[in-house]
Amino acid sequence: MWFRTIIQTLEGVSKQHILYNNKPVNVRKFKIYKGSIALTAVIIITGILTIFGIAVVLSSADVAISAKYYEERLASDSLSRSCLEESLYRIKGSTSFVGTFAFSNGTGSCDVAISDEVGTPGVKIITVDTSVDGSSLDYEYRVDVGVSPFEIL
Repeated sequence: MWFRTIIQTLEGVSKQHILYNNKPVNVRKFKIYKGSIALTAVIIITGILTIFGIAVVLSSADVAISAKYYEERLASDSLSRSCLEESLYRIKGSTSFVGTFAFSNGTGSCDVAISDEVGTPGVKIITVDTSVDGSSLDYEYRVDVGVSPFEIL
């Protein structure tokens, strides 16, 4: 056996020693150091885990916000294309059509202005302002209505 425990009583005080290679080792001192090392390790590991936990929470919040803005951007692009399509439908009915109109669906709304481009006959400028959940985007399209089918420039 590598370790041997001997209890010695000196002057009424009990001391426990471990003999290792025939040299006494004070068990109480060893246990005190062992406890402080374990406590220090637990405190350090808890601090590191807390920092990682906070980083994960902040990262997930950033991802959620980015996903929301991305979803709004996709909805805005889709709505803009719907408004452009409605504009082209109205121009198809009358190529001399100029004016404004509003369009809305369940997710947002858009305001469309159609005008003739100055100095270029047969070219219309379609300005689409979309608003989805409080965020708004503006698009401008140039359309050549002198050719069939219409050409977006």
